[in-house]
Amino acid sequence: MVDERESLYIPFAVQDGYELPTTDVAIHGSRSATVRLDRPQDPVWPLVHQTLEDRAWDFRTVEGIGRATGLAEPYIEQLIHIHGDEVRTRTLSDGRVGYTLRSREKGWREKFSDFMDLVYP
Repeated sequence: MVDERESLYIPFAVQDGYELPTTDVAIHGSRSATVRLDRPQDPVWPLVHQTLEDRAWDFRTVEGIGRATGLAEPYIEQLIHIHGDEVRTRTLSDGRVGYTLRSREKGWREKFSDFMDLVYP
């Protein structure tokens, strides 16, 4: 007998045995598949989100987020990619990429930098 269930995997970093929650969905009528959910029930994103909210920093690098949370850098990069609609980026003066929340108001340095980017593209 052939099992008609297939396992679909949405790529995501797995760290320290953490596995994403799964749900069964119907595909083509009676066939079903297990799909891993990566966004709605992700228990780790609130930790990264809280780190990005920290007012002590205008922008956080992946390395800084890793030091603050104890998470691996590739894992953090994937979380930021998944939640890209909540995060804005900026190339920092040392060439690294900094991240902050879109919901945070831009500071005067960032506003000035945006203006200079318009004047001198």
